[in-house]
Amino acid sequence: MEGLDFAVLSHWHYDHYGGFSTIAELNPGIPLYAPPGNRMGFQVREVTRAGEIEAGVWSSGPLNGFEQAVGLETSSGLVVIVGCSHPGVDRLTRALLNASAHERAYLVIGGFHYP
Repeated sequence: MEGLDFAVLSHWHYDHYGGFSTIAELNPGIPLYAPPGNRMGFQVREVTRAGEIEAGVWSSGPLNGFEQAVGLETSSGLVVIVGCSHPGVDRLTRALLNASAHERAYLVIGGFHYP
């Protein structure tokens, strides 16, 4: 977990941020792209809307005010990574497709704990 350039957090539920304190210790000063909330020793860059957060890395923006998904541009297409999908995996994916201008997702992975 050392040598990271940045980290992305889907939402501030403990089962999602529990290991982030170790990431912060091993990678001091790296930015954390997260919905508004805690800081945990990171240089937090609050994500309040959909858009590109790093080159080739997209955020859906926090849906329902608290959870975001991330999209990674790959040679095969957009890979969507979701946390719990509380707002719905379909809504998170659609938000990423709209933000990134991709027509479809190549792969959607993560948690599908809906609602």
